[in-house]
Amino acid sequence: MIIRVAHSPDSDDAFMFYAINTKKIDTKGYEFIDI
Repeated sequence: MIIRVAHSPDSDDAFMFYAINTKKIDTKGYEFIDI
Protein backbone atom coordinates (compact mmCIF):
# COMPACT_ATOMS: atom_id res chain seq x y z
CA MET A 1 0.00 0.00 0.00
CA ILE A 2 1.30 3.44 -0.90
CA ILE A 3 0.65 6.28 1.52
CA ARG A 4 1.22 9.87 0.41
CA VAL A 5 2.48 12.14 3.16
CA ALA A 6 2.60 15.93 3.15
CA HIS A 7 4.77 17.68 5.70
CA SER A 8 5.94 21.17 6.48
CA PRO A 9 9.59 22.22 6.33
CA ASP A 10 9.71 22.30 10.14
CA SER A 11 12.59 20.31 11.57
CA ASP A 12 10.32 17.89 13.46
CA ASP A 13 8.36 17.02 10.30
CA ALA A 14 11.55 16.65 8.26
CA PHE A 15 13.02 14.41 10.97
CA MET A 16 9.91 12.20 10.92
CA PHE A 17 9.94 11.79 7.16
CA TYR A 18 13.71 11.24 7.08
CA ALA A 19 13.28 8.20 9.33
CA ILE A 20 10.53 6.81 7.09
CA ASN A 21 12.29 7.61 3.81
CA THR A 22 15.67 6.12 4.79
CA LYS A 23 14.11 2.93 6.23
CA LYS A 24 15.31 3.72 9.76
CA ILE A 25 11.98 2.40 11.06
CA ASP A 26 9.98 -0.67 10.08
CA THR A 27 7.04 0.47 7.97
CA LYS A 28 5.49 -3.01 7.92
CA GLY A 29 5.50 -3.12 4.10
CA TYR A 30 3.86 0.26 3.58
CA GLU A 31 5.47 2.59 1.05
CA PHE A 32 5.50 6.31 1.84
CA ILE A 33 5.78 9.07 -0.75
CA ASP A 34 6.16 12.73 0.17
CA ILE A 35 4.17 15.35 -1.71
